[in-house]
Amino acid sequence: MTTAFHIVEPTFNSTAGHCHTVVHSLAVAARQYDPDIAVHVWSGHRLSANCMADADVCLHPLFHRRIRRLQLWWLLGKLARSGQRVLLPTAGRSELALFAALPASWRKQARIWFYLHQLRMDGARGKRLQLLGERLPDARILCTHKELQRLMQAAGFRHARLQPCPFEPPQHAVQTVPFKHIIFPGEARLDKNLPFLVDLLRHMRQQRATIPVMIQAAPNHHGVFAPAIQRVLDALQQVGYAHLTMPARAFDGEEYLAQFSGGICLQPYRVEDYASKISGITLDALTRGCPCIAMKGTWPAEVAGEFAAGVVCERLDAAQWYAAINTVIRQYAVYQQRCQQAMQVLTERHHPLRTLETLWSEA
Repeated sequence: MTTAFHIVEPTFNSTAGHCHTVVHSLAVAARQYDPDIAVHVWSGHRLSANCMADADVCLHPLFHRRIRRLQLWWLLGKLARSGQRVLLPTAGRSELALFAALPASWRKQARIWFYLHQLRMDGARGKRLQLLGERLPDARILCTHKELQRLMQAAGFRHARLQPCPFEPPQHAVQTVPFKHIIFPGEARLDKNLPFLVDLLRHMRQQRATIPVMIQAAPNHHGVFAPAIQRVLDALQQVGYAHLTMPARAFDGEEYLAQFSGGICLQPYRVEDYASKISGITLDALTRGCPCIAMKGTWPAEVAGEFAAGVVCERLDAAQWYAAINTVIRQYAVYQQRCQQAMQVLTERHHPLRTLETLWSEA
């Protein structure tokens, strides 16, 4: 008997970025979990059918940016009344608020899971979360980090549970290759501490370094750069580090994964943003043989430190980060071996089948 499974991701518009990784991995794993599952993916209206061609899904490119909240409220109501399994893989307060706006009788019929990857509690956000917890105490909440789970339970969500974030498992074992370059993958954002790279490159130039550095200066998922980001990108170019490349586009597919081979991944991410926020880049890097250098107090540092598959820096000091880079380069084969150990654990811990087992463990 065919069972429907709906994955709802309104900002999913291309193969670049975290949205594609999570949605695609779950869609592929669903058919492995049970061939009778019919997977429906509800995405942004610009998503090409080719992006999910290998996943055997029914694609619904529905969401338009300007009206997506209204569209999501309508879709949640429709799916709630049907009682079919639904997952919002990158949910937050706004999605919970839309669910709370549905009639209580519809919510009781719903089998909808909200997957939280980050949660800001500054300003009035904490109070709004408590109000949602009072209205939705029985909502099904999945949290990627134990601190998120604690916050949700404290706000009144009785069924918040820890669920490691799914990602695309590597197709091959870690390959031992020589060091090639420093990388800073993904979208150019301030929460990833992009401005610190200006100081680091300036220090490397002063040290007459010849290490290749690739900063993937990709725009956000709307294809634009905020003015503050553009200023930082201009400053990076003005440093004049001769061994810098800055592709101003998002990598996807094999091109994205290829950058990790022979790489060292820099993650000087803001502690206030990444203390309990997972990074798909960390998972992709470590499980593909690419050691990470990360900021103490962040989730990337937590994982890199667990396997000693990189260096954890105490502060944002260019000289300290440059020393860490040279440490990893000198012992690159050793760090790659540790990445291989990390791959064995992380591939199982974050396998999308674990998420599906959770979804199907409840009636």
